[in-house]
Amino acid sequence: MKFLPTLCFCASFFAVAARADSVVLFIGDGMGVNHMKCAGKALFMDTLPVQTTFKTYSADNAITDSAAGGTAFSCGVKTNNEYVAITPDKKPCVTLTEQSVADGLTTGLYSTDETTGATQACFFAHTDRWDKDGILRALEKIKATTDTAFELPDLKSNARAFLEKAAKTGKPFFLMMEQSRIDSKSHKHEFDDAMAAVIDLDDAVRVAVDFSKNRPDMTVVIVADHETGGLTEQCRYTEPEHTGADVRLIAAGKHASLFADVKDNTDVHDRILTVLRKKDGFASALSDFFRRMKSFPAD
Repeated sequence: MKFLPTLCFCASFFAVAARADSVVLFIGDGMGVNHMKCAGKALFMDTLPVQTTFKTYSADNAITDSAAGGTAFSCGVKTNNEYVAITPDKKPCVTLTEQSVADGLTTGLYSTDETTGATQACFFAHTDRWDKDGILRALEKIKATTDTAFELPDLKSNARAFLEKAAKTGKPFFLMMEQSRIDSKSHKHEFDDAMAAVIDLDDAVRVAVDFSKNRPDMTVVIVADHETGGLTEQCRYTEPEHTGADVRLIAAGKHASLFADVKDNTDVHDRILTVLRKKDGFASALSDFFRRMKSFPAD
């Protein structure tokens, strides 16, 4: 088929011309339903339009860890606890960061956790959570294409700077921002510090939602990877580890409604990818046509 190169050019042109939309994903590591109820103040997150809960189990355990939970968000697959962006049979899965870079989006990963923390590693590394050297090597490789900042003292004071930096590129973007101390402080039953981390996350979300008022392409999504500490409605911890409780999803912005029917942590990835790869009807139709044509034998 001699006209196939022309079809290739047209499909590529229109797929690029049809802009993707932007997503900011906030992850409250360990933030259960009662962590939000016990924060000691009315949370801005509670005022946002889409509110639901979803399941967090991993491929090999009813109670996920941060590695498997992060992989569900980054790759959209259920994997074993301790696995970072690899499937249960240890095959690498394509992360939202990698896909966004390939599609020409601006990308950023920001966290209060240590540099080799499992959650953010799920967005760029393919190993297990204890392979610190492997995570660091993977991090060095992505620095040329992805803005990263870890071990942050807080999210609120950095959120606007990250958003403005992404916006200056003039391209759609994918940003992941994690508040890790909800989890780490809940493991130790340090209630006041855990609630301070919830409030910091809430303040950062407010910054992002306010920013989105001037970015009509932007969607803000807030999730937790699991609940930590078995926090009760009476604001008391009951255990030192993670639990299998359902956690909340909250969304605002252009495509918030896409997230209203999320039931599982892998659904979060799928909805985000839909937004990041959004195309208008003509571009989608042309791209689909080209994919079908590739399967035809050449003359």
